Amino acid sequence: MIKSYYKETAMEEWVEKLFFTIGIVKPEDMDIHFIADRLNIEIVYSKCRPFSDVNKKVIFLNKRDKEPISRFMFYHELCHMLRHAGDQRLLSELFIEGQEIEANHFAMYASMPFYMISELEMPERTDLAVQYLTEVFNVPRSLAKKRLEQILRRIAQGMLDEQSIKVNFDVANNYKEESIKESYVIYSYHDYTDDVSGPSQLIVHVSDSILSSTSDFSIDVSGSFERLDIEEAIKFNYTSLKPNDLYCRNGHIYINFDILRLKYGKLHNRLVIQMKDIEEIVKYEYEIANF
Repeated sequence: MIKSYYKETAMEEWVEKLFFTIGIVKPEDMDIHFIADRLNIEIVYSKCRPFSDVNKKVIFLNKRDKEPISRFMFYHELCHMLRHAGDQRLLSELFIEGQEIEANHFAMYASMPFYMISELEMPERTDLAVQYLTEVFNVPRSLAKKRLEQILRRIAQGMLDEQSIKVNFDVANNYKEESIKESYVIYSYHDYTDDVSGPSQLIVHVSDSILSSTSDFSIDVSGSFERLDIEEAIKFNYTSLKPNDLYCRNGHIYINFDILRLKYGKLHNRLVIQMKDIEEIVKYEYEIANF
């Protein structure tokens, strides 16, 4: 596990700061009663479903739940108490759903903080690593598996991002690009972080003939695309395009290769386009057209 490529989200950083403030620095400190005491929160066990009372600073847990489940539910309710205001019964269904999603992400990060995981000697085998996290942090196995997969994907994303930056100016690279029969193929890459839904990037694999001879090149980004898995993504070199490398006309995204060749020199057959850039460009064109 190449931990240096992992980038924490804003929520993870928030949890880390909170834990350091109350002295939670190693797995042995992860006792929910100790954490609750440091935050002046009372834990009450009953036969009810887990919930929290923000005003009274009480978290109610189901006494019939096994400890790993209770730990997860404690962190889930802790998120509601620390980050969510208002009575959910008075909120819209969509807003409630958003709070529940955030609370689940918070619980995963808080129950297995990355700053602790990064100090552990993790087994190489995935199944053993999942079991190791399950035992060290006393969490449900399914949650440990989800957290490990999320960490590995985030690391792969970091490796892909770094490679995309490097190869833009790597003129001396001797890598032989894989040829394709079609003029171009579009893949979607999904960054499985807590904040991203849908593809985070499109990877456009263009043929040599398109790359070397075409000026304006149109890409239809409205369809569904084959997913590029992590193992494949990190094998290749990329040219990462910036927002000003693209323009939109009639709902299509255009690339001008003449300009890109002048700007970047050597271009790789795989071009990385951020979905957020596409959305902004399409939105801008729509606003101009309807001005």
